[in-house]
Formats: sequence, structure tokens, C-alpha cells
Amino acid sequence: MSSIVIVLLKELLKRPIDHKSSRGQSGSDDMDQDLEVAPWRYGPAQYWYDHLGLDETGQGFHYNFKAKPEDVKKAEEEESLRLDKDLDYDRYLMVTQQRWEDKIIWDGEKAKQKVLEEHRKNAEFAGWVPSTNNRTFAQSRAQSGLLQRSKSILAKAESDPGRDSEWFSLFPVENEELIYGNWEDDIIWDAENMDVIPSPKVLTLDPNDENIILEIPDDIDPNQQTEQGTGTKKEKESVRKSKILLGKAGILKDGNDDKEEVPNAVNAKDLFNLSNDEYYSPKQMDNALRPNIGSSVIQHSTPAAELRQPFFPTHLGPNKLRTFHRPPLKKYSHGLLSSFEPHPVHCLNKIIKRKAKIREQERQAFGGGEIFFMRTPQDLTGMDGELILAEYSEEFPPLMMQVGMASKIKNYYKRKPGKDSNPPTFKYGELAYAHTSPFVGALKPGNCLQALENNMFRSPIYEHNLPPSDFLVIRTRHGYYIREVETIYTVGQEGPLMEVPGPNSKRANNFVRDFLQVFIYRLFWKSKDEPRRIKMEDIKKAFSSHSESSIRKRLKLCADFKRTGMDSNWWVLKPDFRLPTEEEIRAMVSPEQCCAWYSLITAEQRLKDAGYGEKSLFSVEEENEEDTQTKIDDEIRVAPWNTTRAYISAMKGKCLLQLTGLADPTGCGEGFSYIKVGKVHNS
Repeated sequence: MSSIVIVLLKELLKRPIDHKSSRGQSGSDDMDQDLEVAPWRYGPAQYWYDHLGLDETGQGFHYNFKAKPEDVKKAEEEESLRLDKDLDYDRYLMVTQQRWEDKIIWDGEKAKQKVLEEHRKNAEFAGWVPSTNNRTFAQSRAQSGLLQRSKSILAKAESDPGRDSEWFSLFPVENEELIYGNWEDDIIWDAENMDVIPSPKVLTLDPNDENIILEIPDDIDPNQQTEQGTGTKKEKESVRKSKILLGKAGILKDGNDDKEEVPNAVNAKDLFNLSNDEYYSPKQMDNALRPNIGSSVIQHSTPAAELRQPFFPTHLGPNKLRTFHRPPLKKYSHGLLSSFEPHPVHCLNKIIKRKAKIREQERQAFGGGEIFFMRTPQDLTGMDGELILAEYSEEFPPLMMQVGMASKIKNYYKRKPGKDSNPPTFKYGELAYAHTSPFVGALKPGNCLQALENNMFRSPIYEHNLPPSDFLVIRTRHGYYIREVETIYTVGQEGPLMEVPGPNSKRANNFVRDFLQVFIYRLFWKSKDEPRRIKMEDIKKAFSSHSESSIRKRLKLCADFKRTGMDSNWWVLKPDFRLPTEEEIRAMVSPEQCCAWYSLITAEQRLKDAGYGEKSLFSVEEENEEDTQTKIDDEIRVAPWNTTRAYISAMKGKCLLQLTGLADPTGCGEGFSYIKVGKVHNS
């Protein structure tokens, strides 16, 4: 029996291989390899394809569309060819579409105004929408990063003329498929008569998209890392991947912040503490010091934001400090008013109307809306526009604005109980509903209080009836000008929103250092030499009270002094130093910080004139304040660095104010005395 089996096996092995019969058990695997699985079959729409009972190949799937009959399709193609032959393409050329003859300039002077208006109108369709942030095309390119990219590409092209420059577009494409794709072919006009039945789309992802999260990053456990010791640089960077992704998604406050949030005392309170003590904490009163400007941010004029002179002087002598914000009339050495003789007085009505018309034309040219007009020093004059006078009731306000700084008028209104939809109206100001008074005191329901508000202080203002016989005379070197004034306000006692630094304090010294550094940066930006260079004399002339060693210390950070060569006795910018941009320079020193410093040095000069020495002017530190508050003299207690600190501390609930007595600026009990009388101890 066994011999018969062996013979049969030999016969089978000698036979040629039959591919159809040799599949046997592995036939199902080979069938799987022969079948072509559609790439869209197991995509996001797999559930619906399974519900329709569609096989893996996806053959015959047509969305229930019906193709157009061949005879109809052929007839349409013949009709389109016939129309193409009969169509006169010359009619659609630009030379025939536009009236180019009307744009021929025969006289440049006559056509100048018309061409400028057309350019301004066309600017609306030049690839960006004008706004308060993007008023010009250069600002738009700078914000999108295209300006730096175009400059680098142009620099490469200039350095290597034979090299093909990289192509770039001034107007980036947000949706390339919309611009370059044939999306019109995918429009379904009639599902019963389709030229081509489309196949299902395949989902494709761009792996270079910075906002896409393809997988959860494998972060290393920081606890395990500390136990094993310090890891490599790659391991440290990988820990931050999750935080960066979550930060971009908006889940974390800052994706680049490595510091873990430590729960504060409010969040980590006792589970059985149900009294909501955190809502009664004095720290919640910090909102009272925030300026309630509203939706729009206060925007200073360009000369003020750039701290231009003479609006923001770098050095004030004793005489100028004594007459700060009270300048005496100048005696002109040359000009029309230098001679003692009768002078005519010119009316400004025509100038005011002409300026208003020019600004309205500029507004319409940019598409209407709000336009920022305070761009040059000439725009800050009182010889045009609408004028409001404001008189401070305090003899020496703790904080005062410089020329070109902006403020807003807010009308704080406290509603009456019940329905109250008729707040009082005023000529100027924005309405703001208040639950409590923004000042020291109470605001009764139904009352409205006007306030002058900016980033430095908030003060109540009161409008006065101006007699019709009053007018304003403006005196310049070239003559006298007269104009009407319709509104005048009295500014009440200021409620400071920022502290005035004390003499020789860290804040004051840091400001003087940054003020000098910013001035040096702007001098380098004004330099037209290559490389940029400046003179020490230009800085010493502006900061005459600074020693040369302190100026050299600031210069060495960004420049080198050349003793020989073409740049002898010049400070030349270092080749590896990047000058900060205008936005970065403005962030270093603000106009408000300058005003606080001016308030410091003017008050210091008044105390020196009263006989106080420099040692007695030192600001009182917080920890020693209770002990030394009674030892210092009254004149120093009412200095702006003490009163502003006391007011802000009181508004934060850290201390109590005297309210009546020494520091009352009116001297007759109609103001408040911002002097500390004790600290608040929270149990």
C-alpha cells in the first residue's frame, strides 16, 4: 500500500505546475493582491460607502449622476467651435475696452490733481484694505513680512547679477486652488446631463502646514528626566513640543512659556470654604486703576510717539523747570514781531475751512472712515481744527501731558433704578455706564460726570459758559492770529493711574538710561552713511547733564569708536548689531514715562528752591514707610512721588488716605489729601 502512495506522489511532482489549481489555501491572499483598492474607499466617508454596500474597488460608483448623451455632447462641441470662429477677439482687447484717448496728458499742471485723485482711488484695489494699522502699502508689506523678504531677494540679485532671482509676489495668495485651480469644472449645473461623472476626491494633508497636528508628540517625562540627570539638547527641546502646539491652538496662554502655572491662594482654597472670600479680596480692586478708554486705544500723535524735540526735551535747566508748562512770552530776535510797532491781527476762519476741506478730501480718497491726521508737527498747531480749552484747578498737578499726547472725554453715568434709557447728552465725550464712581467719592443714580482720561490720570471736568466776547489770540514769529473758542473746561483733582518715580530710585535711573539709549538708536537711524555713524558731540549737546563716561557706556553696546581711518573720531555701528525697529524703540520708552520723569525733576527743583538738600528728597521705601512717614517734612510728603503712590495703594485696598488736610491742592477743603494714614491688614 505504501509503495502505491510513493508512485502517486512521484507522478504528481513530475507534472507541470497548474497556476489555477495551485492556489489552494493561499488563493484568498492572491485575490487580495490582484484587487485594486480605491484610495478614497477607506477615507473619511468610509461609513457612507459601507452603508451603500460599495466594494473595495469602487467600480461603477457614480453618485447617481447621469452622463450627457454622446450626440448632445458632440452637438455642443460643434456649436462652441462655430462660435469661436465667428467671435471677434479684438473687441475684448484692453485697447478697445478703455477710452485711452482721454488719459493722454496734454498739460501736466491741469492733469496733476486728476491723476493724483485717480491714484488714490485705485489704491483701494491695490491688494490691501486701508485701515488704522495699514494706512499705506509699505505698512501692509511690513506687517505681512513681505518687505524684509523682498529686500533680501533684491540684495541677492544685486550681489549676483548672473543668478536668476527668486520669484515672489507682492500680494500673497491665500487660496492657491481658488486662483490656479480649475474649480469651475467641478460646478454641477445639471445632475442629469453631466459632461464627465466625477470620481470621489482623495483627502490629502499638507505635512508642511504649521497649524496641523498629525500626531501626539512624544514628550519626555520631566520628572524622569530630573531623576536621571540633565538630558541632551534634543530631549529638552522635545519637552516643549506639546506646549507649543497647545499654545498655537489657544489652549494655553503662551505656547513658548516653560513655566508651569502655580495655583494661587484663591484656586487652592479649602474645599469646605464656601463663602467666596476671593470676591471680597482687595486685590480685585485693581480694575479701578485701569483706564476705561473703551473699544478704541488712545493713540498719540506721531511726534509724541517718537519723542521728538522740542516737545520732549532731553535736558531741562533750573529756569525751565521753574516755569514748566508756564513758558513766558518769547522776545523774537528776528521776524515780523521783532520790531516794536503796530501789527495787524489776521483771522483764521479761512485757514480753518481750507484745512477741514483738505482733510475731508484725504478721507474720501482713502475710502472714508476714521483717519489719523496727527502725523507731523504742523498738524499739532492750534491754528486749525476744533479747539477745546482745559484749565487745571491744581497749581502743580502730579502728572501733565506734553504736546501731541492724546486724551479722551468720558461721560460716566449711573443709571436710576428700573428702566432708564435716557442718559444726558453732552457736546463732547463717550458715554460709559458706571456702577460705582471712578473717583474718590460717590456717584448718585441718575447723575452723569464728565472726565478727562488717558493712560496717566483720570480727572473730573466741568464745562463753563464761555462769554461771547472771549476769543483766542495766537502769537507766532510771523504775526498775530485770532480765532473763536466755544468750549472751556475746568479740570478737577487728578486721580493718578501711574506712579511718579522717586528721586534716585531704581525706576528713575532705569528711565534715564533707556531715554539715552533710545536717543542713540534714533541718531543711528537718521545717519545716511554706510556703515551708520554718529558723533559724541550730538549726544552731549542733548544730554548736557550726563557725564561722558555714562554716554560711552551706552554707545559701547551698539557701536565702536574709530580713532583712525575714514571714520576717525566717529562712533560706527557694529556690523553684527541689529538696530531696533521703531516699534521696539517705542516700547522701550513711552511718552507717559517721560511725563512722570518731568514731574519728578520739576518737583525736585521746587523742593531745592525751598531749601531742601538732595539727601532729604530720597523716596520712602515700602517697608520703612510706616516708621518714616511721620519724620519727613510736610513739603516732601506732598511731593508727587508720595501722593501718587499713596493714591494707587489706596485704590488697591492696601492703605487708607487722609482725605482732608495737608495735601489738599485747593487749600480750602474742596479737594482730597492723598497721604497715607495706615495700612490695611487682612485677616
